[in-house]
Amino acid sequence: MKNIAVIFGGRTVEHDISILTGLHAAAHVENANVHYVYLDRQNKMSTGRGLADIDFYTSGGKGAKNCHFAGGCLCRRFKKTKIDAILNCCHSGVGENGELAAYFKVVGIPVTSCGYISAANMQSKTRTREILTAAGFSQPKYVTVRKGEDITAGFPDFPVIVKPDTLGSSIGVSIARTEEELANALELAFEMDNRAIVEEFFEGIKEVNCAAMRAMGEIKVSACEEVCGKHEFLDYESKYLDSSSGFIKKGKGTVESRDDSEIKGLTRRAYELFGASGIVRADFMLHGGKTYLNEINTIPGFQAYHLWARTGMPYGLAIDLVVKQAIADADSARSLKTVFRSDILSKNRGLVKN
Repeated sequence: MKNIAVIFGGRTVEHDISILTGLHAAAHVENANVHYVYLDRQNKMSTGRGLADIDFYTSGGKGAKNCHFAGGCLCRRFKKTKIDAILNCCHSGVGENGELAAYFKVVGIPVTSCGYISAANMQSKTRTREILTAAGFSQPKYVTVRKGEDITAGFPDFPVIVKPDTLGSSIGVSIARTEEELANALELAFEMDNRAIVEEFFEGIKEVNCAAMRAMGEIKVSACEEVCGKHEFLDYESKYLDSSSGFIKKGKGTVESRDDSEIKGLTRRAYELFGASGIVRADFMLHGGKTYLNEINTIPGFQAYHLWARTGMPYGLAIDLVVKQAIADADSARSLKTVFRSDILSKNRGLVKN
């Protein structure tokens, strides 16, 4: 039986949501031994059976054992366990920007998320805009601002929406309709990132989401959903706390998009364009007869399980498919030539020998 390590948490403003995603996903892993790995708010790793209980995180978090990974194994003080794959549930931070995936590549464990380059490109809203624009996707007008940079020119006309460039959620996102509101919005964004993106804000848009994964060598797309709610945009509250929208009760408050063929096609195309892996969720804006791909979430909340459920795919099967694909991808990478033997060391001994 496989050993799957589910990793969640991390030094990020999305720490608590990541815990929920990790515990929820771990409960749906099938035909495998599950090992819980928690990243605390300083990215320190721990493991233990108690991590499966949500009360662990609300009562001080005591009793877990420090751990790390090496040589394909989960290592505790006196024990090593061979790990077949990592189920990455760390939103934002090192989990979503590719650094965690790079770490697991070094220690030789397949991971069910995008590789370093792919994830880094999608985590940056600026880089995402640049790549999508070059590929012909409809994109809003935007400008990127660095902390401390002059902000007097180059912005789209008001209203605008201001976002931290590399934050995965809607935390730190603001709408600005005046110069004063813009200054306040940038100040908020710069509390969380050294770079912010300012985009034209579309009033009265429709928001539609669609997930994708690579499984058995093919890109699969989920059902689409139109996100409904009382908020101007899908902020943190509407995503996670408002029962009328977002992820509450498996997408309660959402309705399936009627004409989703274009969105599914764009989702598949973007997945391939960025060289994505694992489950991602593409978020679209429909406005003025155009379909804008807003952003791509490399570790979507709850692994976008409700979108797969709409297709009739159980959550456990979705996890199983991405785990198998991660293992297959790692096996393929191991078959590549990585050793080149030569006598360069013996012939150049004098360069380093005292």
